[in-house]
Amino acid sequence: MTAISVRAAHTAPSDRLLIQLGLALVRLGHARARRRERILRRERAMIAAERRLAEYERGMLDVIGARR
Repeated sequence: MTAISVRAAHTAPSDRLLIQLGLALVRLGHARARRRERILRRERAMIAAERRLAEYERGMLDVIGARR
């Protein structure tokens, strides 16, 4: 049992409800943070892929230009 759940066992029902609400808000905050982190990681990966593609295209243009 966590310290919060031990304390919750000795509190009034209304206080237990507030504790559950607080824990739910903490879980919600963590879930939002993880979701935002995934979104940012995905955006960074897309930007990196676009940069790699642009570098590849510039390299190909250099090779094509050198052949002419």
